[in-house]
Parts: sequence; structure tokens; C-alpha cells
Amino acid sequence: MAPGNGQQPVASEDGLVRAVVNGEFYDFEALRNELTGKGHRFITDSDSEVAVHLYEESGLDFVTRLRGEFAIALWDEPKKQLIAVRDRFGVKPLLYAVTSDGILIASEAKALFAAGVTSEWDAESFYHSASMQYVLPDRTLFRGIRQVPPGCLLIVTSSGQVRVQRYWTPPLSSDATLTQRAQTPDEL
Repeated sequence: MAPGNGQQPVASEDGLVRAVVNGEFYDFEALRNELTGKGHRFITDSDSEVAVHLYEESGLDFVTRLRGEFAIALWDEPKKQLIAVRDRFGVKPLLYAVTSDGILIASEAKALFAAGVTSEWDAESFYHSASMQYVLPDRTLFRGIRQVPPGCLLIVTSSGQVRVQRYWTPPLSSDATLTQRAQTPDEL
């Protein structure tokens, strides 16, 4: 690959860790410089490549170092493990369906339908959407199609176990913020 291109999947130096990234990482240059200092070689100028090298350095904790809006699908060949990650606020969509043949991951439900997932309404999700104006964070409007919640990883192990693990929780407001004096209408 020539420097400057963003061809995906991106891979580690030995090709054993590969990732597809949708989105962008903020301030990736600092991470890239840090990883280069640790001996990692970059093939592209793309921000996406920092994900595989951070994973090599930190395992599942790699995502705690990333800032931005992103969805990542990462394959760890030695562990035979798939990791899908969604950004902290869920800006980028990340859907999945577990089928008898395995797991499918996509950014849109129509891609899962094209891969053979049946298009059926999920009555409970439809109820939440119609009555509360939103769908629960891990659900979609379609039966059998889930979404990775914001700030979570989806981990699929070599034995086929599928689990969702939270890596980030929004910080609580400080007491100072909660106890600020209310303004009167004249002060507004």
C-alpha cells in the first residue's frame, strides 16, 4: 500500500490483527507518534491504522485510548476473536445479527437483510419507538438485529460465545454542578 491511502482492512505488521474502521479518530497523530516510538510501522497515513497497533499494545483496553466517532470491526487471528467497537456516544451505527452460520456485522440493517437476515418487525422495539420516541440502546426495530450500545465492545470468541462489554460510562456531574444557584428570571 502506498502512503496516504486509506485502503481497508488495515493490518498489524505481521498481518495477524486486521480492522475495518468507519469514522475518524481525533488527535490520532499523537497516538501514531507514541506507537511509532514503540516500534510499530505504519503502512498508510490513515487514522484507522492506529486501532490495530493500539490493540497489539493494550488488548481490549485499546479502545479507551481512542477519541472520535467510530465503529470498528477487528479480527485477532491468534485468538480467533472478533471484536466490534462503537464510539462512546453511538455516533456511528454498529449492528449485528447472530445466525446459525455465525455472526454478521454491518452499519445498516439493509446490509444484514442482503446477507440473508429476515426482515421482520420487532414488536417490543416498535412499541418503545412509538410510545417513548426511541429504541432501547441494544435493540433495533428488526427482530434478530441488535446494535452494539454506545461505549461498548461486542466480543465473539473462538468458541462462538457472543458478549457485550461496556468500556465507557458517561461521568456523573460533580456536586458543584448540581448545587449551582438557580438564576431568577431577572438575572437571565
